Amino acid sequence: MYIKFILNILIIFFLFVIQVGFISGLPEFFKELNLFLVSFIFILGLFGFEKALVLSLGIGIFFDFYSFYPFGVYSIVVFITIVLSNFLLSNFLTNRSLYSFLALTAFAQIIFMILLHLFLFLIYFIKKEDWIIFFDADFWLKQGSGLLVNLLTALCFFYIFNFFSKRFKPVFLSKKLNQ
Repeated sequence: MYIKFILNILIIFFLFVIQVGFISGLPEFFKELNLFLVSFIFILGLFGFEKALVLSLGIGIFFDFYSFYPFGVYSIVVFITIVLSNFLLSNFLTNRSLYSFLALTAFAQIIFMILLHLFLFLIYFIKKEDWIIFFDADFWLKQGSGLLVNLLTALCFFYIFNFFSKRFKPVFLSKKLNQ
């Protein structure tokens, strides 16, 4: 019991330190990597909803302490993202294929960014003039590069996990040959 708790805290702390200390210092394209979100999507697929939810709430609290946003924003956004991702994984994605995890990663990234910006706009009572960011090309390029780098990271994670475990299927549909 205590070993699991300590291991969970170490995983959360490790992901937090890598995200804040290493990834934030990378060049512009790579700093958009959301390592904890990609990791929790794979934890959701490997170990189930409860484990992913506990770890995601833990990392949300770490980011709440670290960020200048009001306390609880990251925890709420990560919680809703994991719950919606689990709903998608349980009800619509029937297998653990590469395509399923790429779709789930893209869905989680899009939901995370939409919810984060929505909560921040609602909390800070953004004026009408500040909504112009949604019409800015740089904003969408940044979101697109974040989605692309997260999908590439999910692709690498998938093949690394597939090399060590056979829980995932490397193809979406396999054709059986009749001989």
